[in-house]
Amino acid sequence: MHACICMLYQCNKLILIAGGSKMAVAWIEADVKWLSFYVYRIVLLLSFLMYVILASFSESRRREGKGWKRVLLWLAYQLTEWCPAYVISNLYLETSPCEKMIVAFWVPFLLLHNARPDNISAFISEDSELWLRAGVFVFLQSVGSAFIVCRYILLESTAGLLRQASFIMLLLGLYKYAESAVALRQCNLSRIRRSFRKLQPNANSFRDDYGGGKNLEGLKDEEALLVAHSLFDICKGAFSDYSVEYMDRDAVRSMFSGQWESMCKVVEMELSLMYDILYTKAVVAHTWHGYAIRLASPFLTATALLLFFLQCKECMKLEPIDKAVSYILLVTTLLHDVRSLLRALASGWTHSYFKHMSHNWFKHQFWCLERWAKLRRFVVSLRLSRLSLWLWTCACPREPKSYRRWAGTFGQCNMFDQCTVGNRRNLYSIPGLTTESKGQLNSRGYEWEDHSRGLEIPDNVKKLVFINMCKHLFPGPELPHEQFVRVNVPPCQCHRPDRQAVAEYSPRSYEQQTHHLRYCQAPPEHYDEKAADIKHADQSDEDRRFHLELQEVILIWHIATDVFLARRPSIGGGKSEELVKAMEQMSDYMMFLVAKRPQMLPGRTLGGLHEKTRRAVELIWKVAIPTSHATKEKEMVAKWMLNNMDGLNDPNSPIWGGTQKMDKDNLNDPGLNMTTVWRGAQLGQMLLNPPSRGGESKGTMELLAYWIPDLQKPHGDMLEFVLDAWVRLLMFASMRCSRDSHAKQLSCGGELATLVWIIMEHTKNSDVKKHLKSLLR
Repeated sequence: MHACICMLYQCNKLILIAGGSKMAVAWIEADVKWLSFYVYRIVLLLSFLMYVILASFSESRRREGKGWKRVLLWLAYQLTEWCPAYVISNLYLETSPCEKMIVAFWVPFLLLHNARPDNISAFISEDSELWLRAGVFVFLQSVGSAFIVCRYILLESTAGLLRQASFIMLLLGLYKYAESAVALRQCNLSRIRRSFRKLQPNANSFRDDYGGGKNLEGLKDEEALLVAHSLFDICKGAFSDYSVEYMDRDAVRSMFSGQWESMCKVVEMELSLMYDILYTKAVVAHTWHGYAIRLASPFLTATALLLFFLQCKECMKLEPIDKAVSYILLVTTLLHDVRSLLRALASGWTHSYFKHMSHNWFKHQFWCLERWAKLRRFVVSLRLSRLSLWLWTCACPREPKSYRRWAGTFGQCNMFDQCTVGNRRNLYSIPGLTTESKGQLNSRGYEWEDHSRGLEIPDNVKKLVFINMCKHLFPGPELPHEQFVRVNVPPCQCHRPDRQAVAEYSPRSYEQQTHHLRYCQAPPEHYDEKAADIKHADQSDEDRRFHLELQEVILIWHIATDVFLARRPSIGGGKSEELVKAMEQMSDYMMFLVAKRPQMLPGRTLGGLHEKTRRAVELIWKVAIPTSHATKEKEMVAKWMLNNMDGLNDPNSPIWGGTQKMDKDNLNDPGLNMTTVWRGAQLGQMLLNPPSRGGESKGTMELLAYWIPDLQKPHGDMLEFVLDAWVRLLMFASMRCSRDSHAKQLSCGGELATLVWIIMEHTKNSDVKKHLKSLLR
């Protein structure tokens, strides 16, 4: 702002030198005078506006990863740091304290704005890594603020009531500003692990709250939140790499009271609590000193408001705009303090705090007599959280989920659709949903939109996925054990036959396999030995050293799935349609992770693999597509791949003779990945024609034996097998994804992979295993 003033002043001088008109000079002088008077007020109102934006829109990060609201939040987060630094640094250099007395009164409010609301501490996970730098700024700005208030008001001002009001707000601003730095320090994953405290099972059973799992109709959102608090140490231990040795058995029973729906709901709530720890001030707000300052803040702010009102009524002369700005700051701060107090006292964190508190009179009066439950119901009826959730949305849902629930959406990316719809503005996008009529299912169209909005997972698809997960983790006794293999087989070098043989292998329990993440110590599976024999005999040393990365496996299996679905005979039936829908969405979701979320996948990051494969499919589409569009492009590409399997990966094949020269030259382009397309087409042919599994696709199946071990076995229902393979890949990716990637994604709307990972962490407990049979019904 001062730079603008100086620029206007220099322009004034240039005009004078050039002999400009007196009117222009007067206009510039008036602008400079106006800007020098209002610059502090503009910055203050800007800081206030940014604070309101943070308080209103911060909750949207739980459910959205992109969009204008996230950009606005980022801007507000940055400006709340810049505004106090600007005002304090310029007030420090002022030579006329009397004229800036009211501006000095506003400095504590800038500290409150910089402290930010309780629903945001770190904007991204990297902010918590810079807590030491933030602590230095907190110290310097706190000292500068105290100096300015003392210089301009406590020493220069003769208004005693204004001194008292300034002193109250200064203490409040300094405390909350320091609290924000402590919250930023505590939300680091490594510090969470060091400060992790194992809580002993409480004498108060969970059934005292909501029946201990006897509610057979499933948990409501409020009940699921309390169950999540009881089981939260599992989720917290998973993120901080800390094992939990105890479990609230009553909470486990409640978690499975409504079968898979309750399980998903509780895990979603746990992830929301983890978001609170990593990205909000929950870690400091829900402590005895956090509750104390939130109880005192409304009374202190109201006292400062009353003192300022009395001072203005007596003899203090202020500009009308300065009075208006001061009252706006005091009143809005008071309202926000009341809102923060209500949310803190009625939060599920408060329930957990009192539950683990030693018994005393206050706990008996507030918690045991259900006064907290009444306060909770009152605050929920005010819909303080839902207001920010609905703000600036197109339409409010009929039955909105709790703001803590996962939005239930996941990104979608289909390679065939990308390549067959022609040129687009956005390379990575998903097909929009076209609602045919009310009460009917949504169908895919070719209206393309930003895939970051995602598609909502239907309940039947979610049910199929999670029941398939349970079968992977804990095979039922009525099924042969050979059909269920470990999902944690590492992509390391297999057990070759020239090494020492393993005596009579018997599979170990899930805990033994995953204990301290020592996956490579588990003995090799029988399919590993078989694949090793084939590779040792048929392949060169160079081919045997490394195996396919997960990203390449997903690309191959995605192409195979699309070829299989495009060319398979149409079979009616509700179950088949549900399986096809689940396959399509899981396949497109895993492709979305490859294209736009590679950090959520383990192994090496193959940045150009997706682009090279997409270019290869586009080239095939140019060759295969007929001049008349009587057949769907996607089916035509799949049919062409199957009919030209032999020459698909051969640039000298006659099938490319009709292409343009540039396309024929592109076959030898190192930026084209035709091998992955060829392998996917081979697997698609095998899925359509199982007897051919011993033919030319044998080598491709051997490459995928480490990821899809049942690929070389006969299957009764091919749809179930393909879905089973996708669920297996999802489980592997979610379990091997880094904890930092899972944590970062929590502030971008969350991911299905994170939900799957935490569910798998729960299944390590023996109490959970006993109740998992109910999910298989």
